[in-house]
Amino acid sequence: RSRLDMRPQGGPPATEQLVAEETAQRLQLLEEVYQQVPALIQVFLFDLLTGAVLARKGRGDSQVKIGMLAEKVPAMALYLRDLVATDDDDRMEDVEIGASRVTVVVAVVEETQEAVALFADKSQPTTLISGAVQRAIRAYAARLRARGVPTLG
Repeated sequence: RSRLDMRPQGGPPATEQLVAEETAQRLQLLEEVYQQVPALIQVFLFDLLTGAVLARKGRGDSQVKIGMLAEKVPAMALYLRDLVATDDDDRMEDVEIGASRVTVVVAVVEETQEAVALFADKSQPTTLISGAVQRAIRAYAARLRARGVPTLG
């Protein structure tokens, strides 16, 4: 059965309700990361098949400074994911990029073919950032499975 077939009669159309529920789940994922990473500049969720940004959250004026780099992250992640996949059907889990003032972590949500990209000030250790992102991703995937949303994992 389709997710759309499982919606109750009445109320908003099933597609609108589905989009609203998925948007709420995505925003909750970003909020969890936002709360756990004090040095966060920007975090966003994007589709791994198209590179389209699905949700975004940030803090402060620093978002403007990383804007051009943030625009390139989905395309770079898609390229790296395809490159890794050519090696015996391997899969990319995450990528870390360190610059003099900023750390970028991109982590794959395998169950939904999405990825989280996080930009943080270099003051926070990368291991803490990666751990926070991975915990939020596991919680997000678990919530989707609990709601009966079809996932790949």
